Amino acid sequence: MSHLQSVRNMLFFVKQYNKQLLKKKWATLLLFLFPICLIGLLLILIAGLIIPAENEPIRVVLVDEDETQESMMLTRLLEETASDNPVIRVATMSKESAKSLIENNTISSYFSFPEGFTADLYEGESVTIPIVGNPSKPTESYVVKELVESMARLLATAQANILTINEYAKKVDMPNEEREEMLL
Repeated sequence: MSHLQSVRNMLFFVKQYNKQLLKKKWATLLLFLFPICLIGLLLILIAGLIIPAENEPIRVVLVDEDETQESMMLTRLLEETASDNPVIRVATMSKESAKSLIENNTISSYFSFPEGFTADLYEGESVTIPIVGNPSKPTESYVVKELVESMARLLATAQANILTINEYAKKVDMPNEEREEMLL
């Protein structure tokens, strides 16, 4: 008899807990869904700020102040590579044109190859690539900055290879004309 009574008591309490849970199910569900909705909305907001509109690519101008054969070749390479990319567009212009486009809010930023850029690379000197961003487009300017820094790291690697080849060519007593041709 006591076993039957304990089973009845257990069933009674289970029914009572079930009734209480059903009364609070909407509040419990909302308490569970609120953090998920909040995190989702924050992610959508952040993605909207970082990812540009698909129909509007990031416009960047490259200013070639060095105007050597190597810098022109690098400029053409960057333009051709970016022409197939729907996210970023690179165009070559003068510094004055780039400044006016930033003032008109047409481009996100511009960067330039300064005078003596190629000569400094061949000599092993540190080269800085100036980047000017558009204050009204800070996120896009930051993306361009990161891309240019990535390109600078690739140039540093190429520069190290060129310097190594140049050093070995000097030790072998290779004529200057032939060594310069090999470096190019």
